[in-house]
Amino acid sequence: MRNRTLVLLIALVVLVPVSALALPPSMSTVTTPDGVAMVHDTAYIQSGELLMMVNNQGSFGYDRTGFFGKNDGLHYPGTCTTTVMFASGLWLGARVGDQIRVSTSEYQVDYMPGTIVGGVASPDNPQFRVYKIGAGDTKFTNVDYAEWPFADGAPVVRDHEGNDLLDADGDRIPLLKGDEAIWTAFNDADMSGHNSDPGSGSIGPLGVEVQLYAYAYDSTGDSGRIIFMHYTLINQGGNSLDSMHVAFWADPDLGDAGDDLVGCDTVLNIGYCYNADDDDAVYGDKSPTVGFGLINGPIVPSPGGIAWQPGTGRWIPGYRNLEMTAFSKYINGTDPSINIETWNYMRGHEIDGSTTINPVNGLPTNFMVSGNPVNGTGWLDYNAADRRYMMTTGSFTMQSGDTQEVVIAVMVGSTYPFDCHIGIFTETINATHDAGTSGGRAFALIASPDSTSGHDYQITFTGPVDNILWHLWDVTLGQVVAADQTNVSGKGAYPYVDGMLVKVIGYRPGIGSWEIPNGTRRFTWAGADAFQFEGFNGAMTWNSPCHFFGVCDEPGVPANRLRRVLLKLAATDSEGSFDDTDPNVSYAYRYLRNATGAPARPEFVPFIINQTQNYGFQSFEKSVPLSAWDIDANPARRLVVGHLENNVNGGLVDGKYWPPLIGAADNTATVGPREWLWIFDTDYSEIVDAEFTGSALTDQLPVMYMSTAALRSVPFETGDEFLIIPVDSNLFFSEADTFSFTSPLPGLSMAGTNVGMNKLASITDLRHLDSVAQAKFEETNWTCACPCLADPTCAGGNETAINVMDIVGFIDVAFRGIPAVNDRPCPTERTDVNCDYLTDIRDVVTAIDVAFRGADPELRFCNPCNQP
Repeated sequence: MRNRTLVLLIALVVLVPVSALALPPSMSTVTTPDGVAMVHDTAYIQSGELLMMVNNQGSFGYDRTGFFGKNDGLHYPGTCTTTVMFASGLWLGARVGDQIRVSTSEYQVDYMPGTIVGGVASPDNPQFRVYKIGAGDTKFTNVDYAEWPFADGAPVVRDHEGNDLLDADGDRIPLLKGDEAIWTAFNDADMSGHNSDPGSGSIGPLGVEVQLYAYAYDSTGDSGRIIFMHYTLINQGGNSLDSMHVAFWADPDLGDAGDDLVGCDTVLNIGYCYNADDDDAVYGDKSPTVGFGLINGPIVPSPGGIAWQPGTGRWIPGYRNLEMTAFSKYINGTDPSINIETWNYMRGHEIDGSTTINPVNGLPTNFMVSGNPVNGTGWLDYNAADRRYMMTTGSFTMQSGDTQEVVIAVMVGSTYPFDCHIGIFTETINATHDAGTSGGRAFALIASPDSTSGHDYQITFTGPVDNILWHLWDVTLGQVVAADQTNVSGKGAYPYVDGMLVKVIGYRPGIGSWEIPNGTRRFTWAGADAFQFEGFNGAMTWNSPCHFFGVCDEPGVPANRLRRVLLKLAATDSEGSFDDTDPNVSYAYRYLRNATGAPARPEFVPFIINQTQNYGFQSFEKSVPLSAWDIDANPARRLVVGHLENNVNGGLVDGKYWPPLIGAADNTATVGPREWLWIFDTDYSEIVDAEFTGSALTDQLPVMYMSTAALRSVPFETGDEFLIIPVDSNLFFSEADTFSFTSPLPGLSMAGTNVGMNKLASITDLRHLDSVAQAKFEETNWTCACPCLADPTCAGGNETAINVMDIVGFIDVAFRGIPAVNDRPCPTERTDVNCDYLTDIRDVVTAIDVAFRGADPELRFCNPCNQP
C-alpha cells in the first residue's frame, strides 16, 4: 500500500483526578483442564503506552471477564485504569452461493479457538491459547516461547530465501517483531459456537481460519501508542467465498462514552473516534483519540499493479492491495441484529440496505462522516452519543485454500502526555540552551496551570561527564529547588516542582550506535540484553568487568579514550571452530566465572586450569574468531581481546569464545553460558602480559567495551564486520552547559487559552500517528518508503530497493495537507542497498519529529531495523 503521512487527534485541557488511576498489577495466567481448548480472556499485549486485551475468539480491546476490574479493554496510558475502547473485533462477511454469511466478534462471538482441519474445527485442545513473547525471552524463560505453535502457523524466524533459522539445539526460533508479540488462532467452522446478534441468520459458517499476530514497541514516543494486528485469513471450509469483506468493528468509549463522535479519513484509511466537547468525565479537556488504520489490505488482481504481502515479505506483481472501501457508524440502540443488516453496514450502506447519501453534497457514498473536523469541512458527525463504527475493506474472492493477509494499526493519539499520578500535561516549555556544547535538551511539562509560579528557572551541571549531576534553580527566588539530579535518559523519575515536571535529556559516554560495514550481521541482543546497557539495544557497554560488578570505582578506560572499534570476523563452521592460521583469529585472555568450584560438567575439566580465583585467568591462546581494531588511530591499531566462560551446567566451557545462538540460552543469566567478549584499550600482542593474568572480577583491566551479545546467525564468513561507535564527546553535558526557561503565571498556561486549538491538535496527532504506523510497519517488514525499483542483486530479484522519500514531499503531505499519491516517484534511489537488513535508513517521520516537534534525537533515532 502507499506510504501515508498526514496527521489527526483531538486535544483538551484539564487535570484529571489522579485517584484510582493506576492499573493494579496482575498476571495473565490461566489454567484449563487437560484436553479442553482455553477461551483465553485474560491475555493482553502491553508495550509502550498502551495495554490491550486480546483473546482467541476474535475480540480485542474488550475485557470480557473484567480481568482489570472493568470491561473496557484498551487502556491509555497502559499503566492506568483510564480506557479509550469498550470492545472491538474482527467481522467477516461473504456470499456463499446465494446466501449471505457473516461471522462477528461483538459482545458475543461466532468464533472458537483453534485451527480448521479437513473443513471442520479442530477438537478441543489446550494448545489453542494466546501465546505471548517479549524481547529477551528464551525457551528457558518463557513457556510460550518454548511451546510456540509453529505447526499451527505461528511465525518463525527465516532468512531472505525463506529458510527457517535454527538455534544451537536445532529448534526453530519464534519471530518477534517489536518488543512484545502475541499469536493465536480461531475459526468460525463450528455453528454451535455462533452466538452474536450481528452474525445471526447465517445458515452456515464461512469456514475461515484466522491467525492473529499482534505486536507493539516499548516506546514512550509515537510508536508506543500503536499496536499492529496482522491477520492471516485461510479459507479452509471448501466453499468459494464471493464478495468477501473484512471489517473491524469498534465500540469506542473514549473515557466517558456519552460524548463521542466518530469519523473516517478516506485518504489515510483511518476510522476514528474523538471527543465532542471539552468536559470528558475521565480525560477532562485533554481527551485522546482512538482509531484503526488499515496498513495492509487484501490483494486483488490488477494488471500492471504491485501488491505487498507482509507474511512472505514479497511484492506481488499483477495485484494491488485494497484500501478502506467503506466506513459505517451508528449509535447504541441501532446495532445490527441480523446478518443482512451487518452485511449492509459492511458495504457502507444504511442498515436497511439503502444507499448512503452524503448530506453535504447529496451524492451516494460508502463512507459515512468522511469530513475533516480539523477545518470543519465535509460531512461531520454531530449529536454526540455512545458510538459504534466499522471500517471495512473488500470485496474479493477466496477460493477453497486461498490465503489473504490484512494488517491494521490500533492507534491512540494524544498530544498531551499523561501521568496517572500527576495528570495531563497541558503545555511543553522548551528551555533555551544558554551556554555549553552539549547535544542534549531540557524542557518543562506543565501539569497544573494553577500551581505555576511565573518565575525564571535555570539548569546547571556539576561533576565529570560520565557521572554528571544537574540542578534546577529558581532564579527569581535565588535558590535550588531540585539538586543533584542524575536522570538524563528521558524516562523514569524527574522532579515535579511548582506545577511542572522538569526533564533534562542528553547523552552520557558510552556506545552510541553500531553498523555492519561489510558482510552479514552475526550478533543479536535477543537473550542478551537483561542488563540494559547503553549500546546495541542493551547488549554492549563501555565498562570493565571490575567496574560492572561494583568492585572498582571507575571504568577501565576513561571517557575521552573511547574509540570506534571495528570487529573483523574470522571464518568458522556452525559450531565456532576455526582455522587458527586465519589472520583475524586472536590470541585472547580467557577468564572463568565460578572458577573456584568443581567442574559443572565432565567435558569442562581440560579447560579449568586455574581454580584459585573467581573470574580467574585460565589461558592465553588463539581462542576468539575475530580481531578488534581501533580505526580512529592512523594507521588503525589492533587491540587486545578477552572473553569469559561460565562454569555452570548451562555453560559452554570449551576454551573458545562462541556465544549461544539466538533462542538457545540467556547469555546474561547466572545459569547461562555468559560467553562475554571484552575489548581492551591495549595494543595487540601475541605475547602474554602478566598484568592481565589475575582475576577479571577484582583487577582493573583496561577494558574499553564489554559485549554480552548472542549469535544471530552462523557460521561466520570472511568479510563479516561489526563496527562499535561511541557517543560523540561533543554531545555530553558538562559543567559549561546551562539552560533557562520561564514558567507561565498561575492559570495562564498557553495551552489553556485556546481549547479549540487543542482539539485540532488532537485530531492532527492521530493522523500523524497513522504515518508513523505505516513507516514503522514498513521498517519492520524490511520494505522501503516507495516501492519503485526491484534490485536484481537482492535475493531472487524480488527485493525492493531502498529509497529515501523526498523530504519536501513528505513535509507537503504531513504539514500542508497535500494528498499523498500512490505513484509518487522516488526522487532519490539508494545505491548502497543492503539485501539483508535495513541498518542505516532513518525513519523520515522520526526526522520530522526531531526537526519540527522538538523530539529527543537520542530516544527517537534508534536502530530502524529492530530485528534481533
